[in-house]
Amino acid sequence: MVKLEDGPPTGAPVAVRIMGEDLDHLAEISERVQAELRQVRGVRDVGDDHQLGKGELRVTVDESRAALHGLTTAAVTTWLGTAFGAAPVATTREGEEEVDVVVRVREEARSDPDRLGQLTLVTPSGGTVALREIAQIEVDRGLSAIERRDRRRTITVTAELVEGSGVQSADANAALARRIAPLMAANPEVRFELGGEYEETQESLDSLFLAFLVAALLIYTILATQFRSFLQPLVVMTAIPLSLIGVSIGFLVSGEAVGLIGLIGVVGLAGIVVNDSLVLVDFINKRREAGAALDDAIVDAARLRLRPIFLTSVTTIAGLFPLALGIGGRSELLAPMATAISWGLTFSTVLILVIVPCLYRSVDGLGGGLSRLFGPLFRVATGERDSAPDPSPAE
Repeated sequence: MVKLEDGPPTGAPVAVRIMGEDLDHLAEISERVQAELRQVRGVRDVGDDHQLGKGELRVTVDESRAALHGLTTAAVTTWLGTAFGAAPVATTREGEEEVDVVVRVREEARSDPDRLGQLTLVTPSGGTVALREIAQIEVDRGLSAIERRDRRRTITVTAELVEGSGVQSADANAALARRIAPLMAANPEVRFELGGEYEETQESLDSLFLAFLVAALLIYTILATQFRSFLQPLVVMTAIPLSLIGVSIGFLVSGEAVGLIGLIGVVGLAGIVVNDSLVLVDFINKRREAGAALDDAIVDAARLRLRPIFLTSVTTIAGLFPLALGIGGRSELLAPMATAISWGLTFSTVLILVIVPCLYRSVDGLGGGLSRLFGPLFRVATGERDSAPDPSPAE
């Protein structure tokens, strides 16, 4: 029984790929890995994909004995193919079409190793020899499939997690890696890889981190173009690390696991929290352009923009908190995202009103120096023409 969950399909929560050339050796190592995995807390349904297929008749030619009669392995293989009807012995015409003529031994002989061994082959010298005298015939079960990865034979050991155990995929895979470390060291010719849900999560986290960097760069570029400043976008973007304080406290209080969906919420939060600090910094600039002193402009911005900032944040927080707390029904998929956004926005809204004005005041004196140093480059990037310097608020 496999529980269906929301979200995109993923691999097994715990999985390790064992890759090498000797399939029997890989099967032996797989059994030892499964034994170690069963000792890991919170896992169940341990198994692998090394499954036997249907029964088959296996003929192993003794090359030295066959050579005594002038036969080779290839010659015996060709004879067996003909005996089992795999190759035509002649062709005939039926109307305008050519039809292959196939001759094969009876079904009873083809399925009975003893009777098959009594069949005789004609040697190059014109004599005959029984198949059992030059080959070993046995009934065995072959493999249903031979998996390969990077052109190497592969056996994958998998396991599910016990629901309610509190064990995450990363925890179980890390515990397994520690337990099989001696086995890995003792078999250097065999390659071990953690896969399944753990691997897919790591790939997603790498992509998510790159998306976060791209989003931050785009936010900075837009703000730098809007404010015509190098420092003010950094002041506005201070809201992002401030929001991470609330995110950490939110996950700690709620007991939610910090998973992929929660981190997606953090990326989205980065674009939300800058709105409050953007409103604050823009209002300070407008007050300074109107002739207000720096300190007066900061005080007026914090006082007059307090209510708009709180109202815009409260509406978002009020809409997300029921989803984060599970009021009216809990969504396992969306709750972590709602937790990240609501708690992060709550803390950033309060901290922005205190820290952003202070930070704006602290970096105000640095703007002039950076403007003189990078001003020409900025004008080239934005397509502006050189003009006489115009006194403006903190660059």
